[in-house]
This record gives sequence, C-alpha cells and structure tokens, in this order.
Amino acid sequence: EALEWQEHIRKLITATDDELYHKRSKVFDWLLERVKVLEKENKQLKADGNKSIEFETYRKCVRGEIDEI
Repeated sequence: EALEWQEHIRKLITATDDELYHKRSKVFDWLLERVKVLEKENKQLKADGNKSIEFETYRKCVRGEIDEI
C-alpha cells in the first residue's frame, strides 16, 4: 500500500513547484527505505535464531496494529 502511495505522490509532485510537496515526498521515501532496512535486519535476526522484540513492536506500529511504541 505504501509503495502505491509513493508512486502516486511522485506523479503529483511532477505537476507542482511547491517545495513543501517535494520535501514531504523525500520524507516519505526515507521512511519507506528505513522500513526496508529494518525488515532486512529483522530477517537476518530471525535467520540467526534471534527475535527482535523492538522491531516487532515497531513493525506493528507501522502497520497500524498498535498506536505507539
């Protein structure tokens, strides 16, 4: 869902010179990249037999399953 929004946002900002929209798009891109990195790290932890409680809590928050960390 987030990747679809990212694509939609990119299309919208091409039609405007408003710097605020461009900044928000960059923040959204950065957030999605952080999630990708954290998911990769979590997969590695699980492959090593470890569980990352902090990451699991963070992921639930990102998915809207809990309201805060």
